[in-house]
Amino acid sequence: MTFGPDQVIACPRCGAPERVFTLASSNSLGFAVWTDGFSHNSMAWKPPEIVACHVCNGFFWLEDAPVLGRMPNEDGSPEMWLGENGFEEVPGSRDPALPEWEQAPKIRGLGTEGYRLALGSDVVATPERLFRLRLLTYWNSNHRNRNQRRKKVRQKVPWETQNLKALLEMRLQRFAEGHDAADAIAIAEMHRELGAFQECLEWLERVEDVEGIAPFVEKIRELAKEESVCVEWVRGASFAPDDRKEAERMIRMLRRSREVPDRAEDSA
Repeated sequence: MTFGPDQVIACPRCGAPERVFTLASSNSLGFAVWTDGFSHNSMAWKPPEIVACHVCNGFFWLEDAPVLGRMPNEDGSPEMWLGENGFEEVPGSRDPALPEWEQAPKIRGLGTEGYRLALGSDVVATPERLFRLRLLTYWNSNHRNRNQRRKKVRQKVPWETQNLKALLEMRLQRFAEGHDAADAIAIAEMHRELGAFQECLEWLERVEDVEGIAPFVEKIRELAKEESVCVEWVRGASFAPDDRKEAERMIRMLRRSREVPDRAEDSA
């Protein structure tokens, strides 16, 4: 994995510039996925989806932030990307950075308290975004137990458990509408983490035989029978159950990372 030039965005609330890393190359060698559906690739980092502005402290979704431009390469060489006709020079990649971009801080993701505050803010204006924020908050609450060397399970605090229960209700509604195997697995996993082991096993019986999902079913069933409530790494899984939706989101983010506004038009 190698980093490319930072992209410069503006806070949608106050307009302050901030910088987002980009990747020049990556691979899938460091991919790992857990029973709660969270995945991470140490060789293909992803920017946070929701951030807090350094200036106004307001929360915003990264995909909503206007793209101002990109920082130039330190050696002055043009940035290249793979286009329809092979490698092409990125438009504007030779332009010097504006002074305020040089001083702009890098975006910061949210911690546990940030997610709690974000849930009560106006960034959850739509049902889809409320679901996504609850999912991100749920994953964050499980991060403390992703280290498999840790002997003692670190419990969720009450508000995190309430978020988990609210997310479970949303998953149940989604399953009733679409009967998606990814939702069924997530429902089973959330029941297990809440200590409802029999309900977990019953939900696993509803999971259709979808290619690649078997490792999740087997692992979650094993943990439920052991009456374990801790999230664990899924050995042998090459993708997360929700990866279809994640792939669509990553395509949107990739397209955004290639946005290069015309400075002449911006200044007109």
